[in-house]
Amino acid sequence: MAINYSKVARQTPVGSDTYKVFAQAQTTAIWDLNTFAGHIHDHNSTLSKGLILHILTDMVSCMKEKLLDGTKIKLDDFGSFWISLQSNGQESADNFTASDITGIRVRYTVGSDMTSAKLMKDASFEFVGTREQQAEIKAQRNADLNALTGGESSSESGSGNDNQDQGDD
Repeated sequence: MAINYSKVARQTPVGSDTYKVFAQAQTTAIWDLNTFAGHIHDHNSTLSKGLILHILTDMVSCMKEKLLDGTKIKLDDFGSFWISLQSNGQESADNFTASDITGIRVRYTVGSDMTSAKLMKDASFEFVGTREQQAEIKAQRNADLNALTGGESSSESGSGNDNQDQGDD
């Protein structure tokens, strides 16, 4: 399956009057742990979907526990997870306290199987346009079909894929 993408114009450098066109990946679906466990099971796993889901759920819980105690989790070819802290700066070490810590971020670095070079070897790409462009195409197709069949025009709009993440345009 191909990676769907649209084209976007972005200022380069940021804040300038110069724009360049870049690719932006389009999300095609959002999977929860249950769906992902089913997918793993469908790859001829001898483990049941329920057991896989249980393992993944426990993995998330245990990762949170270990990240919060300062452990870096290395999952071999998948990658490594650890936390970093956000904080307010203080003038001196004596003035800095734990109350100056404002946030925690989970960090991730890719493992050897998830590198850009390895992913590019297996990737293919398909231009699909922005969601707005996809909605216009769908509306035009509906209008064309309605004209052929004598049906009513529809104000329905959408991307043509109800599972798309609305955050990536």
